[in-house]
Amino acid sequence: MDAQPTSTDLTPGADLRGADLYGVTARWRKINGADLTGARLVMADLTGASLAGANLYGADASLAELGRADLTGADLGAIKLIGAELGNARLSGASMIGARLTDANAPGADLRAVKWTYGRADGANLSGANLTGAYLTCTSMARANLTGANLTGARLTNVNLTGADLTGANLGHADLFGADMRGAKLTGAQVDESALSLAYAAGADLTGVRYD
Repeated sequence: MDAQPTSTDLTPGADLRGADLYGVTARWRKINGADLTGARLVMADLTGASLAGANLYGADASLAELGRADLTGADLGAIKLIGAELGNARLSGASMIGARLTDANAPGADLRAVKWTYGRADGANLSGANLTGAYLTCTSMARANLTGANLTGARLTNVNLTGADLTGANLGHADLFGADMRGAKLTGAQVDESALSLAYAAGADLTGVRYD
């Protein structure tokens, strides 16, 4: 029987497909380009780890610590990051199709130009996150905290934002066609009036909204 993988196996380009790395500690480790497809990373401590270009498709990293981690350009398709810590993590350009970040804590995360379609981030904290140019079609962000988030030019078509808090968020040039914003809070947010007219915004709080 093969030995159980440990943190020492987490190296650049490592083949750890399907590995059980439950609770592993690899803070600030360089793991660039590693193949962690389907790996079990529940409660792993990867604070500050460099995972740029890594393949984490279908991995389970629920409750993992990924604050300040570098996931730039990583494949995060179908990953589970439920309840994970992602504060100030860098995920720009990552593929996140079907990624689940329900109840994740990701304030200040860099999510520029991510392709995050058909995912879930219900109840997630994305306050101050940078989602400039993100492709978020059909992702659910119900009750998410998006206060002060930058969604400039993001594609939010058919996104579920019911009950989300977008206070002070920048939605300039965002595509809101078919977005469900019922009961959302947009106090002081910046948004294109024409774009907002294409969303479902019944009961939304539009106090102090700044229209482009």
